[in-house]
Amino acid sequence: MVGTLIFVRLYLLISPEANVYIYGYNVHHLYTGAFILVVLSLLSAGGVSGGILTLASGMASGLVIDQLVYLTTSKGGHKAYFESLSLFGMLALVAFLIVLGFVVSFFN
Repeated sequence: MVGTLIFVRLYLLISPEANVYIYGYNVHHLYTGAFILVVLSLLSAGGVSGGILTLASGMASGLVIDQLVYLTTSKGGHKAYFESLSLFGMLALVAFLIVLGFVVSFFN
């Protein structure tokens, strides 16, 4: 998840006008991540498990979380990904997730 958050922001730094269009519709990574999470949840409910499912869930969650931070801390636009509030919000969230990962692994 953390790797996905960092990758998405670095990719947008290199290519800020990167958009994905499917049949003329701009598909944000929030929708992509949410769709992947729904599919993975159905697979999990059907009994599928394993490291690939966990990895894919983390990546999809990273896509959703990055877009949520962006949407709640900015007014939109490609440059807004790197405005201080959006960028620091994402960095604070990454730090929180790393600490949470250590705490959870400590108690397991």
